[in-house]
Amino acid sequence: MKRPWETFKAIPIRLTATNKMVDEEGKADLPYGRRQARTTANAVDPVRGCPGGITNDGRGCPWGCYSCESMKRYHRIFHIPVSMILKPELLRKDLENCPDDWIRFGINGDPGEDWNLTIQVARIVRESGKTPVILSRLWTPPTEPQLSQMANLGVVLHISICALDSYPATSQRLLFLKKYQAIGGKGIMRLVTFVFTDPEHTRIQNDLYNYGGPILEQPARLQRTNPNWLKVTQSRYHPYHTYTDKTKTTRWWTAGPQFSGSSCGDGCTICPNKCFTTPQTIKTPAPNITLKSNLYQDVQTLPNIDILDE
Repeated sequence: MKRPWETFKAIPIRLTATNKMVDEEGKADLPYGRRQARTTANAVDPVRGCPGGITNDGRGCPWGCYSCESMKRYHRIFHIPVSMILKPELLRKDLENCPDDWIRFGINGDPGEDWNLTIQVARIVRESGKTPVILSRLWTPPTEPQLSQMANLGVVLHISICALDSYPATSQRLLFLKKYQAIGGKGIMRLVTFVFTDPEHTRIQNDLYNYGGPILEQPARLQRTNPNWLKVTQSRYHPYHTYTDKTKTTRWWTAGPQFSGSSCGDGCTICPNKCFTTPQTIKTPAPNITLKSNLYQDVQTLPNIDILDE
């Protein structure tokens, strides 16, 4: 009998990690995925699943979501987000065992699909003396009171954007990035980059990088079955290594960073950026907006819209 496709089960919120996020030293005798999964994990999923999983022919975001792809083997219906169960004392116990001073929200889903729950979890994380880092595509924008709560908790809010996003979607994401920064929140544009064949996409990517404010570049990892593989200069791409044994794999391909600023690279434990939670000078490019009709300069007037038409 074929295994049925199911949505995620609502389970207690615990700290978790991917192979990219854990220190492998001294753990060679343990199966991958279980190395320090509770003792040094520094990620949490208030929500599992993401509505963006229905985009790009079911691959997720334009670059192809690794979580959406990996959940297919478990027959999870990824595009239907499910809120998890908050048991504060259980989460506090996990946080006590975590040596890191920051916790990433969003590994196997988009935390923005339940902002109230995500803020509750962020409050517990902050009470533990750690910095909450929330990664979201902003399919569901937060309300202004929710933005204020996150700013008061010192949440580092990463909003993922790329040049292949629809124009209204990018405008809305920039709107909320600006709103968060305006009230004192630490808002980061997480710019997913490509080596495009099309000069127009290249121009949009360059202009986004020069938009102004802190930016963390995340080089796209693509599968060659992704339709957007046809939009990149394939000769510039090379196989990416796995996070299990560090060998190269032809399943995922990357061109590496396209800019000279901060980028998300090879493993969280050795990354100097720590999602911009460490004291450092963040590269902030000077604004240089030349996008279509300067629309991105006027995003403060854009109303909330449904951006799931990408």
